[in-house]
Amino acid sequence: MKRILFFGTSTKACLTLRKIKKNKTLKVVGVVPRFKKNLKYFDKGILAKETKSLGYKLFKTYNINSKSFLNLIKNLKIDLICNYGHNQLFKSDLLKIPKFGCLNFHPGLLPYGRGSGAIVGEIINSKNLIGRTCHLMNDKFDSGIIIKQESFSISKFKSLSEIENALKKDSEKFYLESILRVFKKFKIKKIKKFGTYYPKFSEGDNFVNWNDSSDVIYKKIKSRLPGMISVSFIRNTLEKVNILGIKKAKEVKPYIFVNGQVIDKSNKGVLVKTADTAIWLTYVEYKGVKKIPNFKIGTCFQTINISDFIKLLYKRRK
Repeated sequence: MKRILFFGTSTKACLTLRKIKKNKTLKVVGVVPRFKKNLKYFDKGILAKETKSLGYKLFKTYNINSKSFLNLIKNLKIDLICNYGHNQLFKSDLLKIPKFGCLNFHPGLLPYGRGSGAIVGEIINSKNLIGRTCHLMNDKFDSGIIIKQESFSISKFKSLSEIENALKKDSEKFYLESILRVFKKFKIKKIKKFGTYYPKFSEGDNFVNWNDSSDVIYKKIKSRLPGMISVSFIRNTLEKVNILGIKKAKEVKPYIFVNGQVIDKSNKGVLVKTADTAIWLTYVEYKGVKKIPNFKIGTCFQTINISDFIKLLYKRRK
């Protein structure tokens, strides 16, 4: 019977634990939930509750790489560490403890879907496939040996939430199959390429840059809806506009003019100039009201341009 130490969070991690428990060749020797600043989280978190209901031992630690925690789990004679959503980096001393390594679930096709922003990054970069990977971790993010992968065609999904649901569907079965595969002889596929790394969301990255092309703006906004709202600001007043709906403007050919300016309007919204063509804003939230936008032609959204920097310099000089 192989001995497993399980790390993670979420309802999907709970379902995975149940799946593992049903397999008679595996034994969970303990569970390590994600930490919060208040230790009460460990007693009230969903994974902690599931751990207790299944009769497993719960390990509480702020730092999974601390000497005290490493010394504690060294005595457990672990064959495999399984991670499903823990929020700390697994450092080399921890990775060396289990006999067969540390298995990680990642929502992305490695190596060209690395990082916590992999789903959005793959959509923005027009990848045809999105998917999930289980791999044995090393001391680099989303690298190591690929154990199992599954891919899906992006074209069949309409939103980010649909893709996320597809990646989660039956993930506990996918994870269990990956665990069992670790203990069998199979052809190793080691990640040797850097691939593509999409780091976690950075504050401000949801601001629309009207100096980008229509294609880039469309992909960024569309890829994040409805979970993350893209925003723009009306120039001069700096009133915030949340962009909830967009549409490509096939009727506009590429030309150069003032980026971010409303150049047309209709009952379907307003047409805003981009670096090459233009894009329709079909639904927004403005001044607390969700509606089809009706901004005047000539209204300008904030862009990065030299005049704004000059204005700031004059204000500082005064």
